[in-house]
Amino acid sequence: MSNPAQSEPRSPRKIGGWGIVVAVSLLLCVAAAAWYWRSHRENDSAPRRAQASNDPRLTYRGEYTNIHPDAAYVDNDARCVPCHADICASYGRHPMARSLTPMADLAAIEDLSADRGNPFHALDYRFSIERVGREVLHHLDRDDAEGKSLVSLSWPVHYAVGSGARGRSYLTDRDGALYQTPISWFAQKQIWDLSPGFGPPLLSGRPVDGQCLFCHANRAHFRENTVNRFDEPIFSGMGIGCERCHGPAQRHVETRDKWDIVNPRNLASAELRDSVCEQCHLKGKMRVLRRERSTNDFRPGLPLSAFFRVFVESDGEGKAKSVSEAEQMHESRCYQASVDNKDKPMVCIACHDPHRAIGPAECVAHYRARCLNCHQSIPCGLPVAERHRRQADDSCVACHMPRFGTADIVHTAATNHRIPRIPSKPKPEAQASHENLVLRPFHPYRAGEEAEVRRDLGAAWVELMKISEANPQLYGESAEALLAAAVREHPGDVSAREALGFSQFLRGIDLASLDNLEMALSFDPRREWSLNAAAVLTWRLGRSEESLDYWQRLVADNPWQPTYRRALTEILVQRGDRAEASRQCQAWLRVDPISADARRMWIRLLLRDKRRDKAREQLRQLEALKAPDLDRVRAWFDDASP
Repeated sequence: MSNPAQSEPRSPRKIGGWGIVVAVSLLLCVAAAAWYWRSHRENDSAPRRAQASNDPRLTYRGEYTNIHPDAAYVDNDARCVPCHADICASYGRHPMARSLTPMADLAAIEDLSADRGNPFHALDYRFSIERVGREVLHHLDRDDAEGKSLVSLSWPVHYAVGSGARGRSYLTDRDGALYQTPISWFAQKQIWDLSPGFGPPLLSGRPVDGQCLFCHANRAHFRENTVNRFDEPIFSGMGIGCERCHGPAQRHVETRDKWDIVNPRNLASAELRDSVCEQCHLKGKMRVLRRERSTNDFRPGLPLSAFFRVFVESDGEGKAKSVSEAEQMHESRCYQASVDNKDKPMVCIACHDPHRAIGPAECVAHYRARCLNCHQSIPCGLPVAERHRRQADDSCVACHMPRFGTADIVHTAATNHRIPRIPSKPKPEAQASHENLVLRPFHPYRAGEEAEVRRDLGAAWVELMKISEANPQLYGESAEALLAAAVREHPGDVSAREALGFSQFLRGIDLASLDNLEMALSFDPRREWSLNAAAVLTWRLGRSEESLDYWQRLVADNPWQPTYRRALTEILVQRGDRAEASRQCQAWLRVDPISADARRMWIRLLLRDKRRDKAREQLRQLEALKAPDLDRVRAWFDDASP
């Protein structure tokens, strides 16, 4: 079967600047973190949408009764303990069970001593962690030469993300908007340091979206189509719970019937078994929701590919540039040789025990036994003496699954799941080119799905454009052709409509873009990405009243986003509404006191209001912070009346 996803992108050619991509500062702010957390999300915490006619949960004809969308969750692993006490006790020590923790439960045990890097300095700021009873505060400070505070920002820490095996990052809850703080704990080096991927634009906090917490929480109630808004209760359960791998458990708790709860080990195919793990361990180049799907629709017992289309980067000749464990495993000879072996298929749980964390003392023996399940009759080709010379404990994994440092997450290492037969020093992945990308679906697809694959490919290209990993001038036209065909076939496909409008926005096709974005907003008036782009487009088209309305709607829905406050302040200044501009500028400074742009704008407004002394105080702070454009700001003082 031909693969429509391999041939759609146009031939690469050289182009000029990207221009329009930098028009919306929020998009770049969120995009800076998108390597970590990706894709549009919907969530069943929102008002229930009509169930799709092709919903695989409705068409399921297997033996398990907890696949149906009406199957209820208990969101409490304690309900499993009476019958599964040993498994629950063991799993409670597993990193997955500790993937998200209320900060109050960790406050007393974290090491905040100076020899662990508290405080530490980075990007000309001082970062520190303070414990107050069961509460923890993260601080960012910068002082002048006399020790007087220039900038001070604090975050109450509400949640810790990560088990602590490699480290932890931290979340603050701002009235239902979740942000990651700039401070992280790195377990391998036992130090506090700057969170991965953080730079000056993110120091006031990185927006955290639903996909991150889909993989770190039992169930997160993400508000659909927003950047980082969540509904109360934000979480049903904390760390990954029993139901993430076994499905909704309410009926099983009541009946204790084995067919009322999925047992992944007994699923009929390797694809179904691995889909349970691939929820979080299959990264790909881009993952998009399929039409009429929502993130929390997935049920163990169904293929992940029925809910998400995962695209991997290819070299154009069919070979993928693998990133995650699942992708690498599919490249391994061990996996490929076992595909047709129904008795011993190489699935994730062939090597990993999901209920038990394997400690260092038993790691070598445990994984050696897993290898010998298949390799007992075909032993290692090296003599025992040579193996011991190379690796004293004769570890199969140390030789054939070597660890290597990752380029994007400092202080940590990853394990090579390609399982090379002939050990060699692992090579870092080749640097991706943004002008010669080829994508293909990771999972095989069935006959008749070609149109859906093309729709999903178009959406994937747009997501990559958003995070500056695909050039809109190279891939936008192809993406738009795919998405236009999709919305002609399914006019109510709001996500495809929004993606089509967004690609046109990035390429400067303003009127067509605005038409598509406004149509998406007619279905869902609070789609944050559509509102953001529409606000910029209407201003650019000279429709200032509409633009002002869009920015006001954005600020009302997400008041903690500094970029919305900035844009609203600037449009009010240009419209001559000084009183409201001053109010919004002060709000901008409150949510982002680090911003030199906010201080410059505040100086302009103070000078216009003849408040020269207050403006001079702000100028002194900018000078002490060594902010750019100081000459221009000083010129304002020279031009302003005494």
